[in-house]
Amino acid sequence: MRKKPPGKLVSKTAHQVEREYRVIHALEKTDVPVPKAYCLCEDSTVVGTPFYIMEFLDGRIIEDPTIPDVTPAERNEMLVPPFCQFENGC
Repeated sequence: MRKKPPGKLVSKTAHQVEREYRVIHALEKTDVPVPKAYCLCEDSTVVGTPFYIMEFLDGRIIEDPTIPDVTPAERNEMLVPPFCQFENGC
């Protein structure tokens, strides 16, 4: 489940889970690797905020954007193939 964090948001455009759901759901029909998005609930009375349910995938959670434990070659391998999907190949 992906939902907005509790409390006041820093920006109106931050954590727009409705937008995230629509993008992930649209990308399911492409070769871009995304989890399956099952459903979106915009009713805040259910869990206190809008949320969506998506498939769980094994992977890496990157908390530091500099990715210090990854070599430049590994970083290139992580980032280039998915972005190539948007550009019709590299």
